Amino acid sequence: MELSEIMNGEYHRLADAGCTVIQMEEPAIHGIAGTEPGTMLDAEFYVEAFNRAVAGLRDKTEVWCHTCWGSPGAQRTRSQQFSYGAALPYLDQLDVDVLTFEAKETSGEEIPMIAAGVGSDKKPMISMSYLPNGGQ
Repeated sequence: MELSEIMNGEYHRLADAGCTVIQMEEPAIHGIAGTEPGTMLDAEFYVEAFNRAVAGLRDKTEVWCHTCWGSPGAQRTRSQQFSYGAALPYLDQLDVDVLTFEAKETSGEEIPMIAAGVGSDKKPMISMSYLPNGGQ
């Protein structure tokens, strides 16, 4: 949590300098939600750490949180198809204005679930940006 407090000071310096949007990566909630409970670094821990890092920022600037599965070669450590379903209740607890989701890997099938799972105090943003065949 100490790192979250340090980062909070840095983010406030950015906002105070005129930064109009700060986008952060979410800290692994989407990968850990719905897995083995009871570990120290569970989804609740990550929500608390993230929210400490952004505490008070929404009064100064717009705060975005990006989450994605990334490319299979770069991000996945297991072969099963993952879903944002288990993570949505935790992601919705993040103190942000906008939650961005990559939906290319599921061909947009999760978009209705994402829209229903994001509270009215946040804007969901969907990206379908990955290019097929590694961008070729």
